[in-house]
Amino acid sequence: MVYSLYVKEHNKTGLKYLGQTSQDPYKYKGSGKYWKEHIRVHGNDVTTFILGTFEDKKHVAQLGEYISKTYNIVESNEWANLMVEKGDGIDSQTAYKLKVGKRNKGYVCCRNKNGNTFRVSQQEFSSRPDLIGMNIGGYKLQPGANKGCKNPMYRKQRSDLIIRNSQPKAWITNGSITKLINKPELDKYLQDGFVRGRL
Repeated sequence: MVYSLYVKEHNKTGLKYLGQTSQDPYKYKGSGKYWKEHIRVHGNDVTTFILGTFEDKKHVAQLGEYISKTYNIVESNEWANLMVEKGDGIDSQTAYKLKVGKRNKGYVCCRNKNGNTFRVSQQEFSSRPDLIGMNIGGYKLQPGANKGCKNPMYRKQRSDLIIRNSQPKAWITNGSITKLINKPELDKYLQDGFVRGRL
């Protein structure tokens, strides 16, 4: 069996991944948890570089370990590897959390009202009310979130929503926009060129 040691580089983001496989390295996407998540988010637009092919897996593991330590790929933000590349395929959840945590330390992943996503410092996030915090990879990056019983609205009913949701509704459209509105607001929308019904 032939083993290949390869580097994959994402063409849009520049993130690199060191790996080894006995499959076709150009078709094989890689097995690293952080790398697979990166491809899922940014697409599989990658370039593959073959560093060497070997018949003995031991030689691939030695070279992979040497390159991992030489370029410090576990600590580097330029690489997606969570562990030293030895070919044992252990991607622990703890290593993933550490890598994601180090990259996002002091930052909040957020989106604006247009839906654009980006990272800002926690200080900037606190001063901008137009930004909305997000979950990335299942980890809440917005500090101080009120969850469960810490939420001031825990087990409380919002009377304004109860009243709004109990009112009769009607579908309206203007040919390009379709909305579900409360019937008391129907006359206002009909004057603005909407008609009853859906597209």
